[in-house]
Amino acid sequence: MKLAYVTGASIPSTTAHASYAANLCNALSRAGVDTLLVAVKGPLDEAAFRRKFSALSIQTFGWPWLQRRPTVKLVLLAVALLAKGRRWEADRMFIAHNDIVAAALAMQRRDFLYDLHNFGPGGRILRYALGSSHCKGIIYSCLSLQSAFARRFQAAERPALVLGNAIDPAYITPRRSGAVVRAEARIPQNKKVIAYIGSMGAHRGIELMLQAAARQGRTDLFWLFVGGRADEIAEWRAMARDLNLSEETVRFTGFRPQEELGDWYAAADVLCAAYRRQLPGWGHLASMKLLEYQATGKPVIVSDMPFAREILSDRSAAFFDPDDPEGLSRALLQALKKRSSPQGPSDVPTWDSRAQTLAGWLRAHFAPVSS
Repeated sequence: MKLAYVTGASIPSTTAHASYAANLCNALSRAGVDTLLVAVKGPLDEAAFRRKFSALSIQTFGWPWLQRRPTVKLVLLAVALLAKGRRWEADRMFIAHNDIVAAALAMQRRDFLYDLHNFGPGGRILRYALGSSHCKGIIYSCLSLQSAFARRFQAAERPALVLGNAIDPAYITPRRSGAVVRAEARIPQNKKVIAYIGSMGAHRGIELMLQAAARQGRTDLFWLFVGGRADEIAEWRAMARDLNLSEETVRFTGFRPQEELGDWYAAADVLCAAYRRQLPGWGHLASMKLLEYQATGKPVIVSDMPFAREILSDRSAAFFDPDDPEGLSRALLQALKKRSSPQGPSDVPTWDSRAQTLAGWLRAHFAPVSS
């Protein structure tokens, strides 16, 4: 069997879904599975993307500006699939990563698998797509999602796989020591660094971390925020000023390239992920960022979300209820008492290991997977 993976993300772009699709498909290709990644054209340099994912075959449609209009983008992708007809890539099993795309494949009477990472409050399109006899199986990103989906939908019996997300160990491997990174960033060596590394958008709990920094009022702690767009950073800096937090206590680096992330992880003593319950999919979200946190072996402060409980334990993490204003402060005190325990390479869920798992499942339940 040959595969065609159709993602709702733009390719290439910087979204988590784009990273997931590109990394998984590239790893499948490296494993000898003939895999085609299908998407709407993204805004980044495609030549650089193809060099990075050299094993991957890509088919893109449309124009990069469509990424600013997600619904229009997805409808265009669905129409493109319908217009090409069932004979286009007829020898491939399709994998859909979006409900609109899955519905288009069902309308086309083309067999497909559904790679489920989230679902919204409505679900009519998803019900239609997964209720089709052409949906041959479901791939889940985590056990929490599988359980939440089973409670919400009465899906037909079909093969299922909890595959999970993965990380590239290279992105958490430091190039320099934490002390050197701190010195270059002018972070005092004698302070404990509490770091958040990731998106700075809504519901990530940035405000909780800033409030905790102001509430603690400790001069021996330094709060480091790595990531975010310029407009987001401007808002959080304004909030920090309103809380009387200076750059002696709080630092925002803004967006940093992936190859730098290992250095920033090395500079941290404790990592923090204060995701709020308002974050879409909070109850079943499989965060790749939490996998990175886990792989560093650093103590973690994390909101008590189901996926965090799947991969982290009380030995390595301090959990808190994000609706409890004092919860993060108490979790911080707990985390500061925990010790780092660096993971070994075999403990990290890599894209290659995930690709091997998926290929084995496909061989077991469907036609042989071959190059």
